[in-house]
Amino acid sequence: IRTIRTKEEFYNMSSTGNFLIDNDIDLRYSNRTISGEFNGNIDFQGHKLLLNVRNSASRVFSKLGKGCVIKNMDMHIIFIQYF
Repeated sequence: IRTIRTKEEFYNMSSTGNFLIDNDIDLRYSNRTISGEFNGNIDFQGHKLLLNVRNSASRVFSKLGKGCVIKNMDMHIIFIQYF
């Protein structure tokens, strides 16, 4: 089990394995996407994942595999509109 504490560690997760989130992860000012198919297990332990969403193409993972498990996540999404 690998412990994730920062945005950088989150983006550098391998596509397989078990991950334990040990802090809120703030992705609000990031345009990155975790590329490839993610087949790991992530336990957020109730921590927050904070996101800005600009359009329907906004995403954290490019693809989630059939064996992927993401649990105990408190997701906060802010929708951004351009006028």
